[in-house]
Amino acid sequence: MRKLLLTISVLIFLFSCTDNNKPKPQDYLSAATNAIDSCHYAQAKLLLDSVHILFPKQVDQRRLAKYYSDSIVYLEAQRSYRYADSLLSELLGKKQELTTAFRHELDTNYEDIGHYILAELRTVRNTTRCFLQAMVNDDGETVVKSFYVGRKLIQEHLTLTSTETNEQITARGNSYEFNDGSWHSILTFENQQSNEILNFVSAHINNKIQIILNDKDYKYFLRDNEKKMLQSTYELSILLSDIKRLKQQRDLTETQITIWKSKHNNE
Repeated sequence: MRKLLLTISVLIFLFSCTDNNKPKPQDYLSAATNAIDSCHYAQAKLLLDSVHILFPKQVDQRRLAKYYSDSIVYLEAQRSYRYADSLLSELLGKKQELTTAFRHELDTNYEDIGHYILAELRTVRNTTRCFLQAMVNDDGETVVKSFYVGRKLIQEHLTLTSTETNEQITARGNSYEFNDGSWHSILTFENQQSNEILNFVSAHINNKIQIILNDKDYKYFLRDNEKKMLQSTYELSILLSDIKRLKQQRDLTETQITIWKSKHNNE
């Protein structure tokens, strides 16, 4: 709606002149500078584009229009940088609060990026039971693992069912098995599938959630504290993803600002 109003205002400007008093390049440039001063950058861009389209032979005026367009890029980058930096500071504070309950692990011999996991979901604390484990790396990417221990069973897929709503999802992952006197099967989910599992748990946090391995080979219910831990991991993943996106946005706008300053300082 705002863009539509800006476009209408530009059209009013264009058609307000009579045939005997057609707008000149300077009229467009003046209107554009007024729009820039009012932070109406979209309107200013339309006016500056009109200079290039309507007056292709007015080299000096087009050069000035180009300068103003570059200035808009600089001003928008400054505004985006301030926004991203301010919001990033807020999210980093939330990250500090959320991660106090998590353990951060990084094996520098094999990994370039660490991950967060709740202590209660670590494998060493759950070697004799079936459960879902979730972790999230520093970039917000999640991994979910289905651990099974019991009679020989190779996990192929997993189904989560909300018994109250009868809603369910099924996910297929990569399996790994070993026998140390007891049979163990681990089914790993990443990226979209792991996010879908965690999102399902979060959406049905107040319902009973049954885990079904393969085609009813084995069933169990998630404990209430397990659902809360999976939800907490999912919330942290969303926060870390937002932090990564904002850092990228801030870095991009900072680069744009540096390029603009370097370019115009040399002119």
